[in-house]
Amino acid sequence: FLCHLHLRTLTCLLLFSFLEKRITLNKKYSGDLGGKRYEDLSDAIQNKFDNYVLHVEEVMVANEKETGDLFKRLQLGSPLNSGEKLMAIVGDMRDFVKKLSGHHFFKNKVSLPNTRYAHFTVCAQVCYLEIFGIVDIPLHRLETLFTSYEDFEKSGYELKMRLKKIKEVMNYLNRMFTQESPDLRNRASIVSIYLLISELMDKGNISDKEEKLKRFFIKFMQDLRKEVGKGVHAKDAQFISYQSAVIQGADNHKSIKFRRDILLKKLYDYDPFFYRVMHPQLSPEKKFGNLYDDAERYFGNASKVDAWLLNEKPKIKIVNCGRGDETLPTHIRHCIHHKRHGKYTKQQLRSMTALLIKLLTKMRIKMT
Repeated sequence: FLCHLHLRTLTCLLLFSFLEKRITLNKKYSGDLGGKRYEDLSDAIQNKFDNYVLHVEEVMVANEKETGDLFKRLQLGSPLNSGEKLMAIVGDMRDFVKKLSGHHFFKNKVSLPNTRYAHFTVCAQVCYLEIFGIVDIPLHRLETLFTSYEDFEKSGYELKMRLKKIKEVMNYLNRMFTQESPDLRNRASIVSIYLLISELMDKGNISDKEEKLKRFFIKFMQDLRKEVGKGVHAKDAQFISYQSAVIQGADNHKSIKFRRDILLKKLYDYDPFFYRVMHPQLSPEKKFGNLYDDAERYFGNASKVDAWLLNEKPKIKIVNCGRGDETLPTHIRHCIHHKRHGKYTKQQLRSMTALLIKLLTKMRIKMT
């Protein structure tokens, strides 16, 4: 913010440099006088220059937020872009994103030019998506992110865990790419590969898959360029749709999700291992537990689930657990959560899983 912190000093330096014949008038803004020095000007123009009265306001006492607001108001020549507007917002989130934009991944691996805070803007976007999920990410939402989390001490444990996760994904991406990658030259591509790695890390262990994921992404981008280059002769609709989601509404949640989904589909084709990461096979106990949890979400608690089960299957097996009677599905559920509760057989688990699937499906059909 040199321009708004030292406006008077800069103005004086430029004026005296021009008078001392060290700089010329800017060609872009000076018309026919562009490129000329002070002594090249006519007497009439020199007199106008000498007699012009400059009005300078000096801000003696202001905090960083106030100088940021002043900076915005002073930008009359060219409008501020998203990164510049966000940079003027003071707070811990702004500082976190600023530091993140200097990560080795952005400094050494990303080929997107860092003009006018481009890397800073991408970091703001991935932070918002990591914290709130895949949604539209217009400027006003990023501004709300910065103002809502200006003090991390008041923001809670969940945010700290999200910020830690963001750093972990950046570190992983930095390990993936061993040098600057031409495939990371636009915001949409960087956001997309970030979301892919973030989701894979959430689902399973990919600690030794950096090289494989890098090769996949390079191949994906090569195949994408090749298919797009075919024009009307292109045959892979997924690649064409992906490209459309890059150049049209790239910050729209539909485009972001579309790119993520296509990347995942191509990754599954490239190596089925990653499908298993994203869709882990559930144990019989976990599968039963998920079904029973669905029933509890519908009815509220185990007693109400029992009432529903008895209404649907009056002859369902009842078990006395020592504390009272309960249906066999509820008994199994309690046994899974509390080993001292009792026992059940594998056959009972299979049959009650099938029963829950049947009854829940029936209930969903009725509700629709």
